[in-house]
Amino acid sequence: MRSLLLVSCLLLCLATPAAAYWEYLWCFESDAVRVEVDPVTALVTVTHEAALYNCCPEPIYHDVEFGDATLMVVEHALIDAPCDCDCCFELGVEIEDAPPGPWQVLFRWFDLETGDWVDWHGEIEVPDVGQGSAPGDVALLNSGCLDTSGVPTYEDLTTWSAVKTCYR
Repeated sequence: MRSLLLVSCLLLCLATPAAAYWEYLWCFESDAVRVEVDPVTALVTVTHEAALYNCCPEPIYHDVEFGDATLMVVEHALIDAPCDCDCCFELGVEIEDAPPGPWQVLFRWFDLETGDWVDWHGEIEVPDVGQGSAPGDVALLNSGCLDTSGVPTYEDLTTWSAVKTCYR
């Protein structure tokens, strides 16, 4: 029984670093797109949380286009990998004085994992607060590389202390 417990503990400890490493990459497959409208100012904010790009993606920019009934936002980042790492970003745009009315929102970005473009669809209603039919200024939102997951790095988990814990 003791040897079975020891083997189980050893297998658990050996499996933990790899599993925890994948948790460390917390933004893999965690993309979240959110669109908000300020009812007082008609400010439209489109955010892309947990966007996975190379750590040196400069520049990241967004093309914003209003069509007949569609607001299209396309996120662009440098696809080549100038740095040997990937980072999670919180990105987006703020669009001042968006034209009033109902809008179909199409947000598009290039997914590094699948190597393909991803489309997100949503709907918003922009109130008429006296703005014109042409949108105002577009401001970019960029958090920079995030490291706020709280999960230890792979290097932290592959030290002898993880193995020693199994024998205590």
